[in-house]
Amino acid sequence: MVKLYNANEGVQGGTYLNIKQGEFVNITEEGGILPGTAEMKYVKLPAAAMLVLGPILGLLFVIFLPMAVPLVLLGMAVKKIGTKVEGAAMQMAVPAQVGVAAVHRGRGNQRKGNEDTDRNLDDLITKLEQEITERRNKEQ
Repeated sequence: MVKLYNANEGVQGGTYLNIKQGEFVNITEEGGILPGTAEMKYVKLPAAAMLVLGPILGLLFVIFLPMAVPLVLLGMAVKKIGTKVEGAAMQMAVPAQVGVAAVHRGRGNQRKGNEDTDRNLDDLITKLEQEITERRNKEQ
């Protein structure tokens, strides 16, 4: 089982790994205090683990460092384009008006040959309002 050590804790000599930052800290054989703030946690690594982990981490660094810069730039470009597209979509979007869509005479609701006037729509709305109030009165 691996024991966790807190920052500013007195420890024996050895190599310790800062879990959050991935930083190695060497403490002399006489012992010392782990650096950092109170929320930082450390794990003591045995020498054998350092012999295996060191070359692997170095290889990962060499492989992924050349990809890091283009990936960061690509991420920034995608974010910039996304905000532009989102802004354009918000300008094109029609704000929703609750209760108006069913009786509103907009471009999408017109039919050819339908000669409804605004007066007929007002009459229809008035009839619907009366029917709603009658039903509410019956329920009470």
